[in-house]
Amino acid sequence: MNEIRSWDRPTASDWADVLATFPLFAGTSKRRLRELARSATLVEWAAGETIAFAGDRNDTLDVILGGRARTLANAGRRELGTGDAFSSGSATIVATSDVHVMKLPARSVERLARRQAHGLRQRRAAGRPATASLP
Repeated sequence: MNEIRSWDRPTASDWADVLATFPLFAGTSKRRLRELARSATLVEWAAGETIAFAGDRNDTLDVILGGRARTLANAGRRELGTGDAFSSGSATIVATSDVHVMKLPARSVERLARRQAHGLRQRRAAGRPATASLP
């Protein structure tokens, strides 16, 4: 049975295509990226809003899909943009433009990292090149 698609709603496959363009996820299979996308939450912030506060406890890896933000860490400021990822609570982060973020549950990211590491070990044992970007 074919599923009727709403053209104004991206699917997990659409989001997997977006994630695949980011260096963090280079070499990750589309199937694994679709699994991540299915468990994700999409959030938007307006320019000037605080995205995260230093010390907050959060169990997500946040990936910027679009827009810009800045960290306000004691060690210095860092500009963040499309494709950058951060863990909420690592620093205070403020949107410097409208920002669109995909929040990936830490457990899902950790599971993907374990699978990637297992695959690397198997490739090495078989004498094949072992390359991956995640973990």
